[in-house]
Amino acid sequence: MWFCVKCPNSEAIRSGITWEEARQDESLWFSRKVPWATLEGRFKQRLGTANLTRCLSDKLCTLIAERFVYPPICPQTTFALTPMQLTPY
Repeated sequence: MWFCVKCPNSEAIRSGITWEEARQDESLWFSRKVPWATLEGRFKQRLGTANLTRCLSDKLCTLIAERFVYPPICPQTTFALTPMQLTPY
């Protein structure tokens, strides 16, 4: 899996560019510069910090869901379980 992002240059960093400004500049850069602007849609999904963040967030959610242990559900289940009751899980 690959992604391509554009970070602010040294001058922009020294001038105090904000995170939001950097992301806006990155988006404009990818939409205007060849060859990035002329890529097919499936490749454009791999450009920019927003797409990278979205992909990583989805992956993290999947990993958490796969590893999360759910207690068994029964009519007597309450949300006030003690640490001793949670030990088997």
